[in-house]
Amino acid sequence: MRYVVLIGGLIVFGGIFTISFLRSRRNKAEAEMLDFAETVPAPLTPEVRRWLAPQLARGATYPTLGWMWGLFLSNVPLTDDWHDLPWFWMAGLIGAGAGGTVGSLLAGYRTTPLLDGPVRTADPARRRLSVYLERPELRQLRLALLLAPLAFALAIAVQLSGDTPSARRAVLGCGLGVLLVVASYWVIDRIVARPMLASSPEGLVWQKALVAKTVDPMPSTTLLVAVFSSVVAIFASVVSYQELPWTVVLLTALYAPVTAAAAVVVGAGLRRSYRRQQSPTARQAVTP
Repeated sequence: MRYVVLIGGLIVFGGIFTISFLRSRRNKAEAEMLDFAETVPAPLTPEVRRWLAPQLARGATYPTLGWMWGLFLSNVPLTDDWHDLPWFWMAGLIGAGAGGTVGSLLAGYRTTPLLDGPVRTADPARRRLSVYLERPELRQLRLALLLAPLAFALAIAVQLSGDTPSARRAVLGCGLGVLLVVASYWVIDRIVARPMLASSPEGLVWQKALVAKTVDPMPSTTLLVAVFSSVVAIFASVVSYQELPWTVVLLTALYAPVTAAAAVVVGAGLRRSYRRQQSPTARQAVTP
């Protein structure tokens, strides 16, 4: 009965938050559209407004609702000791991060062509990630693809050496991290490589600008997922180091500085992304 009450309470609070957030979004949507339009060298016509509004709405609402519901659902006790500290806080971060990442990927993948008439203007050229991402951002993606599997491997090594609750949770969290990192790379590649089709050349400009805006924060958030997965694996190793063979302890000691360096890279990437968003000319449309 307590389990049912807990889930019911989480659903009620989540529903209230969702409704309140969606209502507040209505007051900000127009201002955000105008701010974005200032960075695009193309006219904001009524047709563009009708196309752009749902795109920006999904980009703003899906990640927020994703991390909110992920945070709430992470409070559902899957085991008797689920709420033990500090795993309770880690589970919340994993749930929120997973939900927010899935929301961002879903919003990005659902971008649609700007078609408002029978005339078609196509840009069928296959674009590479380097068209929209700078070298530091490409390095972030590659580093994430390296770190996440290594964190998962370390978590498995810890679990095989000592089957503890922390080790099992680390395997679960790091496995989820690998899935999110791989999915992030796949979605970014699909967004960038997708052929563009519009009713006018200006429509292509708008689509390229929206793609640039969509993929801009993804490398940093993808690497952040990989770094947090690494932290979870290292924590599981540290709390049970007495039961681990020296090879696993040594692997953890070597892996920790790599994770710390990756965390610095994440911070630098988030700072660059913030500066670009604050710059009035940073979000100009990209022309491959």
